[in-house]
Amino acid sequence: ISENMHVNMKSISFESDSGIFSGKINVIVKNNNMLNKLIDNLKKINGIDKVKRV
Repeated sequence: ISENMHVNMKSISFESDSGIFSGKINVIVKNNNMLNKLIDNLKKINGIDKVKRV
């Protein structure tokens, strides 16, 4: 995320329950366009089922 999209990760956390992992990544982006592009790219990664802005 950091290198490919030039996005700064502020924090990252993961947890698992019955073999299912979930995680939260807080990022700092320059604008909404960068955020939307990041979300679209994350959704394309195999194994990521859901990406949402909080």
